[in-house]
Amino acid sequence: MVATWQGVGFTHGVLNTDNVSVLGVTIDYGPYGFMQHYYEHYVPNTSDDAGRYAFNKQPEILVWNLEKFAEALEPILSDDEKQRIKDIKNTLANYVKNKITVTYMRKLGLSEVRDGDEKLVKDLLQMMQQTMADYTQTFRQLAESIVLLYQN
Repeated sequence: MVATWQGVGFTHGVLNTDNVSVLGVTIDYGPYGFMQHYYEHYVPNTSDDAGRYAFNKQPEILVWNLEKFAEALEPILSDDEKQRIKDIKNTLANYVKNKITVTYMRKLGLSEVRDGDEKLVKDLLQMMQQTMADYTQTFRQLAESIVLLYQN
């Protein structure tokens, strides 16, 4: 869910624990927003002065929310279930990072992730931020350029 949001420049604004479901949906879309120009620290919530729910922090906040959910379940879980949750937790940050990379690679018209692609995405986003590039138009223009290359 958050990987998809990252791909379209969407920021929830209040991605706290009571607004996230284990079903992969969220609620309470109060102060949400879509970025015009790429800015990794974009915050649509004017009351979020610290930027806790900024665009670039959404993946980490989602993982944090899931950790809090697991903590709440601990009293009713067996030792085996607790261990399985720990095992999943150890892979979760990488899983989310990979999902986001795949999302960006698809936006770039690339179907598989290769070594160096994470850096490619990071460099592109950094360049977009430095030049105040329009988030949606940048990817659209890149896609149009790729189509033209293949037509010629």
